[in-house]
Amino acid sequence: MFNIGAGELFIIFLVAFFIVGPKDLPKVIQGIKRALATMKGFIKDLKAETGWDEIVKEVSQTAEEVTGTLKSLDVSKDLKEAKKSVEDSVKDLNIQQDFEEAKNALENSAQAIKSPLKAAAASISAELDPKAILASESAEQKTQTVDEATKTDADSAAEYNIGLEAEKTEEKS
Repeated sequence: MFNIGAGELFIIFLVAFFIVGPKDLPKVIQGIKRALATMKGFIKDLKAETGWDEIVKEVSQTAEEVTGTLKSLDVSKDLKEAKKSVEDSVKDLNIQQDFEEAKNALENSAQAIKSPLKAAAASISAELDPKAILASESAEQKTQTVDEATKTDADSAAEYNIGLEAEKTEEKS
C-alpha cells in the first residue's frame, strides 16, 4: 500500500524507538494499528457506496472482452495469405516481362521511324544551307572542269589514234 521496504521499515522503527522510548512504543504501535484499520474500513465503505468494486469488475470484463474480440478479429494472417496469393498470381502473369517486351518493341519502332526522318531532315537542311549550296556549286564547277579536261584529253587521244590509222593505211598503199 505504501511501498515501504524492509530496510525503510527498520529505520522507521528505530527512529520511533528513540523518539517514543521503549516503554510507550507498544502503545504507539497499537494506536497506529487502530488508525490503519479505521482508514481501511472507511475506504471499504467509500468503495461500497460509490460502487467502485462493481466499476472495476465491469472495466476488467470489458477489457477482457475487447482483448478477445481483437484476437478474433486479427486479420494479419489472412492478409499475409492474400498477399502471397497475389504475388504468386503476378509471377504467373509475368506482367513486368510483357511490359518490357512491349516497351522494347515500341522503342525499336520509334528508332525505325526516326532514322529516315533524320536523314530527310539532314537532306533538307543541306539543301537549304547556303554554305552547302556554295560547296555543291563549287563541286559542280570542278566536276565540269574535270569533265572538260577529260573530254579534251579524249578528243586529243581520238585525233591521235585517227592520225596513226591514217599513217598505217598510207604505208600499206
